Amino acid sequence: MHTMLGKIKNFVDNFAEVISDVLDIDVIITDSNMNIVGSAFRYFSLYNDIKIGTLLADVLINNHNLVIRNKAQIESCRKCREYKKCKMKGFVGVPIHYGNQTLGAIGLILPSSKVKALFENIDSTVIFMERMAELVANRIHYHTEKKALSKKMAEFELILDLMDEALVHTDVYGNVIYFNKKFEQDFGADKDLIGENITYVYPELREWYEKENVFKDFKICIQNDRCSFYGIVNSKRIYQTEDEYTVILCFQPYKNIYKSSKIFMPGTQVTFQWLRKFCDVETLAIAEYYAELDEPVLICGCDDTLNEMLGKAIYNQSPRRLENVEVLQIRNSYRNLLNSYLSVETGILRKLQNGTIIIMQPEKIPMYIQEYLLSFIEKKNTVNNQKGSDLDIRFIFCTTSDLEGLVKEKKFNEELYHIISKNKINMTKTLHEDFGVFYRYMQSGLEYYGNIYKKEIVELSIDRKKEIWRKCRGNLLVDLEMMIERIAKNGDYIEEEKIENSINELEKMQLQKLIKDGYSKQDMAKIMNISRTTLYRHLKEYNLQ
Repeated sequence: MHTMLGKIKNFVDNFAEVISDVLDIDVIITDSNMNIVGSAFRYFSLYNDIKIGTLLADVLINNHNLVIRNKAQIESCRKCREYKKCKMKGFVGVPIHYGNQTLGAIGLILPSSKVKALFENIDSTVIFMERMAELVANRIHYHTEKKALSKKMAEFELILDLMDEALVHTDVYGNVIYFNKKFEQDFGADKDLIGENITYVYPELREWYEKENVFKDFKICIQNDRCSFYGIVNSKRIYQTEDEYTVILCFQPYKNIYKSSKIFMPGTQVTFQWLRKFCDVETLAIAEYYAELDEPVLICGCDDTLNEMLGKAIYNQSPRRLENVEVLQIRNSYRNLLNSYLSVETGILRKLQNGTIIIMQPEKIPMYIQEYLLSFIEKKNTVNNQKGSDLDIRFIFCTTSDLEGLVKEKKFNEELYHIISKNKINMTKTLHEDFGVFYRYMQSGLEYYGNIYKKEIVELSIDRKKEIWRKCRGNLLVDLEMMIERIAKNGDYIEEEKIENSINELEKMQLQKLIKDGYSKQDMAKIMNISRTTLYRHLKEYNLQ
């Protein structure tokens, strides 16, 4: 504080010197309390105390310009005890304004020898002094605001240190301004972090910071030599002006989050970033867009497990991420049991207010239940409207069937399909269809299971992996996962080939029986729980066309 006051004093003294040099006159500059904050004396040196009743005090109190050619004409001067000693003949004073606020005054002390020359151009002199007063006002205001801001920042940092959460204060670009003691303890941070960019130190934040430095309940895992953190991070903008702001990051470890929190429920840790080893980035980009819409979504793919994981990723990034989520396997529900389960009075829908339900195999839903869901989604309330107990639930449907074809065959409600297919995701480039995706998936799996079994990572050539992909691409994700685990554990693919061959033989035998029994291709796909595309590929591979 003393340093800042010293800077203001030096600045105002310099201004007084400039005015004195230009006009060849004595200059006094006061603040609003009549304290002298700047001066330059060439002829007099006795003016070191400004009192009420003096001419400079008059400028401050009445907030006006004051021009005196001869002090003898002023009654207050004549009554002053120092009147006879005072060498001043004339006086020119202007207030220092900033907006509607008076910050001080500038006064010119004129000896007899200077009065005549100065008053020949008095208008220009007053204008010059008013311009000088504006410059002084801007600088005083700047230092005053800076002083107030420094005080607020000190108070702000004290508050941050009292918080139980680990907090970091950055500028709009991510450069660290301050971090509290909790962050220092949990992350092993030291003073060298000040001035560093948070996204360089913790790359896990880079994508979100570059996209938008405001994020909510972003799950993050940070591991380095100084810390191991798993939890969520939130950010908040702190505006200094209408356009200028800084950012506060709040880190909450999982262990400190209440058990009732929905953030870490089973399955909700699936993220779009994690799914990149299973799906192509274009599909995930569409899914990320739909996640924010808070509308029904239809996911169409050849693998139930992948469909379900994508549904959970959409939930995990949606506005409802902190509410309940439920996965409903229609194939596991029968007749009146399904009706009871979906009851808005006592069933799962009643418990999912503001939450999300992921429905697997919607094509297996009885038609009357489809009509019920259509009414529910359209109105987003209970069937018995007059009770007024509205429910707001988001629906995500996952299927391996051709719902559009089923609509044409009158086996799926057309209106329901029209609503849920507005936000449709076709998973056509998964690890089943794209070798590049399969390669990333297999490589990450070999690394993971290699660490589990404490074995060196199995190195397979590209050709070998392509061979495995061609033979196993039709298998479900759970089967592929078991295959990769066995390869990592046993170190080769010999045993796996036998296993996969036996699986292929079983599939071939089942297809032969279904063909013999006269089933259509659509029914065959349903019975084997695979898509038509996969069915056609198997028929071709087994020469069963």
